[in-house]
Amino acid sequence: FFCLFSLLNMVLMLLAPPTEWNPDTDHCISSMSGYPATKSIEAAGQAHFDLVVLRSQGKYHDHTEIKIEVTQKEEVKSSTRSDQASSNPIISLYGESDYYKLLNIGHLRWKATEKEIKKAYRKMILNHHPDKQAQAQDEVDDEVFKSISAAYDCLSNPEKRRAYDSKDPFDDTVPSEHEARSEEFFELFSSVFERNSKWSILNDVPKLGNMDDDIESVFNFYEFWRNFKSWREFSAGEEEFDLEEAECREEKRWMERENKKLTKKMKKEENGRLIYLVNLSYKYDPRIINWKEEQEKEKLRKKAERKAAKIRRREEANREAREEQERKEAEAKAIEEKKENEAKQRAIENKQIRKKRPQLRKICRLAREEHDSDPINNPFNPLEEHVEILCKEMNLKQFNVLIKSLQNENGPSSFRNMIIEYNVITPDDSYGLNSLEEDKEADEEPIPNQTVMVEQ
Repeated sequence: FFCLFSLLNMVLMLLAPPTEWNPDTDHCISSMSGYPATKSIEAAGQAHFDLVVLRSQGKYHDHTEIKIEVTQKEEVKSSTRSDQASSNPIISLYGESDYYKLLNIGHLRWKATEKEIKKAYRKMILNHHPDKQAQAQDEVDDEVFKSISAAYDCLSNPEKRRAYDSKDPFDDTVPSEHEARSEEFFELFSSVFERNSKWSILNDVPKLGNMDDDIESVFNFYEFWRNFKSWREFSAGEEEFDLEEAECREEKRWMERENKKLTKKMKKEENGRLIYLVNLSYKYDPRIINWKEEQEKEKLRKKAERKAAKIRRREEANREAREEQERKEAEAKAIEEKKENEAKQRAIENKQIRKKRPQLRKICRLAREEHDSDPINNPFNPLEEHVEILCKEMNLKQFNVLIKSLQNENGPSSFRNMIIEYNVITPDDSYGLNSLEEDKEADEEPIPNQTVMVEQ
């Protein structure tokens, strides 16, 4: 005997009934652990609900009539829902799978804050609560209530919401270079960056701005997007392996590795797309172009200044080198002139010294003759070898002083002092003079040993 419940899509295979079994009064008999036993079959779920409704209306039919009546009732119910959907926004949510639309925040979507999601959930859950529907309608449908609860459960959890938002349709297109060259740069790229800011982990995402922005804010904008941190999650979709289909643990692990490779590849492509977008925007940003032109002008100006400074330094170095050379030449010339003058002076002195030597020899010869004639009254006796030593060593001034001294009474003392100065005799040697007091008096007037300039 086959008992078919079309509403449950289930077929139950039962044992053959006994001969005394009456379908109107008796129960079904099925085996349990090998022994026959009686067991009542009760409808469950929606079938039980429909059966209760029919029996409350005093209708008792077999399963075929119940099936036909319930089917007709479903068609009427479906048509009633479609008719009420246009006038009742609550009924229009029946069968909706978009979580944001279920909470009536489809216009906000990923921009909705946690507070807005919670507020929308409370509002929708009150409108669709089964108790409220039971008061307003004869029939209670809790599918929308369950969908709203599932939507809030997903959107209130950050991880689940990111996974859900990552599957949301998104425009990944990037403007071409031809479009980037257009005059509507800010209108074009502002919408693109605004759209991609959805994936930013940080909430404070800088705007592209306009031509009036300072260059520092422009650099901060591109620095943010070059270091952009995305929460976007990727799924390989149809290419992804279903882990439930794995026949063994090794195959499941292999599927996991392959899924990770696909996810990693998609993340790499996403990073490449964002980098290309940032570089393209940076390349054709009129603010960056103007800044680069200013930098180039400033670079050329500084280069010209460095070149001019280098020329000035070279000219200054040349001038200093020229002055140094002139100074050295002047010093060399002065030294040469000095040497020439000294040579001329020495020549003049030597010439005069050659004239003074005979005078000194003559005076000393006369003094020796006087000493020879009267040694007592003329004790001064300049030896000839001493005279020659003085003639060889003395300068012109010494010759003049000594010759002048020999012409008076201080001559012998001056002669003695001079030969002492040239270490011819010792200071204790009186050199034939009567007393040493005359020597002391003569010492008070020393004869300097200096070379003097004599006018020609």
